[in-house]
Amino acid sequence: MRLGIYGGTFNPVHMAHLLIAERVTDALSLERLLFIPCAVPPLKPDTDLVPGNHRYEMVKIAISGNPRFSVSDLEIRRAGKSYTIDTVTQIASEYQLRRDELFLIIGADNLPTLPKWKNTTAIHALCRFVLVRRPHHTLSSAMTTLLDDSVVVDVPLLEISSSEVRARVAACKSVRYMVPEGVLDYIQKQRLYL
Repeated sequence: MRLGIYGGTFNPVHMAHLLIAERVTDALSLERLLFIPCAVPPLKPDTDLVPGNHRYEMVKIAISGNPRFSVSDLEIRRAGKSYTIDTVTQIASEYQLRRDELFLIIGADNLPTLPKWKNTTAIHALCRFVLVRRPHHTLSSAMTTLLDDSVVVDVPLLEISSSEVRARVAACKSVRYMVPEGVLDYIQKQRLYL
């Protein structure tokens, strides 16, 4: 099995997340791509972080209808800081995957913090990194020897960010076409980000 791991706050999940997931899944012929909303990001304090159960539900809604996508609440259930090494170790063991079968998606915006991640070398030993370009971030300036065998997937750059979605919701502005319609309905019904 070829499995991709796509972690993040997904606060909320938006169309750029989904486009990245679709393009990576196609480019690497993944049988499955697993979205994993984190409990607490260790390096990115997010004061607007809504509870994990809401972020999990929004991802679940966003990916419904795509048989190659699924969502896991393993980091939310684990609680506390969500370290990638713990998640990759658990997924590799649970699915009995070799390094060449497990792929970790990383946006270019996260590359500068990679040296600060817990046990980056151990993560690299368990899976291959998939690097995705993000607006206003380049891959070349952040590449290290640790990422020599990573895969780069080109994805159209959509200028959408979760922080922009939250700000627009808080200002009572439309986020239609930035998030899936079901996610927009969920945000409105739960009164999130107000």
